Amino acid sequence: MRKLVRAGVAVAVLAAAGFAWAVNPPPAAAEPECLWISNDYNRDGRTDVAIGAPGATSAAGAVEVKVSEGDATHTYRVTPPDGRAGDQFGAAVAEVAATEGDLDQERCSQLVVGAPGRDVAGRADAGAIYVYAFIQNQGFALVSSYTLDSPGVPGTAQANARFGAALAAPFHADDIGPVQTPLYVGAPGYTVGTAKGAGAFLRLTFTTDDDQAVDTGSIVTQDSAGVPGAAEAGDALGSALAATPYGVVAGTPGEDLGSANNAGSVLYWHTDPAAETIGVNQNTAGIPGAVEAGDQFGSALYDIQEGREDTGNGELLVGIPRENVGRAVDAGMVTLIPVVGGSFQPGRAIGYTQNTQGVAGTAEAYDHLGATVGSYGPYRPLAGVPGEDVGTVADAGMVEALDQSRAWTENTAGQPGRAENGDRFGAVIGNALVPYVGVEDWYLGSLLVGVPGEDGARGAVAHGLVGPGSQHPEEWKAQQPHDGDRYGSALGKYD
Repeated sequence: MRKLVRAGVAVAVLAAAGFAWAVNPPPAAAEPECLWISNDYNRDGRTDVAIGAPGATSAAGAVEVKVSEGDATHTYRVTPPDGRAGDQFGAAVAEVAATEGDLDQERCSQLVVGAPGRDVAGRADAGAIYVYAFIQNQGFALVSSYTLDSPGVPGTAQANARFGAALAAPFHADDIGPVQTPLYVGAPGYTVGTAKGAGAFLRLTFTTDDDQAVDTGSIVTQDSAGVPGAAEAGDALGSALAATPYGVVAGTPGEDLGSANNAGSVLYWHTDPAAETIGVNQNTAGIPGAVEAGDQFGSALYDIQEGREDTGNGELLVGIPRENVGRAVDAGMVTLIPVVGGSFQPGRAIGYTQNTQGVAGTAEAYDHLGATVGSYGPYRPLAGVPGEDVGTVADAGMVEALDQSRAWTENTAGQPGRAENGDRFGAVIGNALVPYVGVEDWYLGSLLVGVPGEDGARGAVAHGLVGPGSQHPEEWKAQQPHDGDRYGSALGKYD
């Protein structure tokens, strides 16, 4: 049933301390380990990187995957089967596993691609997801595709549901033998009852059978039992997702709080049905800032796990890109919420703006700090500022290290590229490597920064940020670039 999708191949040699990283991969004679590291599609002990270009081919979309093979990197281009204008294939990417381990290693690390603009049975923008396995010496083969009308997938395909607009899966390195990891899928335009665009997210696991199917599926809305709030038009639950060892954190940036429209909120949903679903917003005691119309709290999420251990401890980063800072409209803010044992600790939360001591720059209108969030190394939070002006260059973009008075633009010495109008450097942040104990600055070399507005929105990706131990950052561009591709709009990363 596996159908090989069209794949172009390009070769590039990258620095050993950068993309082509490995930590003593298992010896060839050993029993197969289902995942030595995550996002390792060809199972060679090195991280591979998926890059979305949802605007390619009249927004049918495409994904390029840089697969490490020995000392070289082969780039495979994956396009949607029966692609149609507006599918937006590549708007989101993730990785999931469903394998018996020693029986089907191809399923250890599967690529998942969201196409939220896909029409389903005449329902515009209902959305779809596609699952691919890497076949040695061939490329990425389609394993299966799913919509809200697929067997085992709960819910109903609806116009404008945008199923696949956000994807998240838990970090799952070092699992040995059989493994089945969940995939979380956002459908932020989903209609609940009469509430259009209330939104939903789904939790899916896939069978380990030869013919893959959904093994378990659940759908969560704000009308689900035990979920705080109520499903209301335009809430957009599932716009952003961050997987955790206990479940998933989901953003509801369109949530109205009192008379404050689109103030936004975040839900922490646990897999354990006995666990309480926790809701947090800027009315929650201890959360910095105040509820205001249009803030869109929860537009971006990232879960920093403590050493990537399955402890449930870490820090959640919440992006609030439309937060007003003083008179600076939509300057943006990021809130860091400690997580202990799978529970938020709002009383210890920290808020960051560009007027916060230790944060570089100055809060200015439409900077949109927090449009994306991420980290380098343990407890080193990052935020994208895609609307940042660099000198007189409008919306050139920047990436901030939130606690170190440190920032990068395309004009930073040693950083490839050049700040240009509308580049939006920092619109997306991805993480190419599994954290390990070592020199934290070394992680800068593994970071991925999307620049979707580069060169007439052809797009680009910065691989690495300048810093000690980061080697030499590179700029990646699409194999077949065209205006409007928005290459770099989605990047493989760990939650």
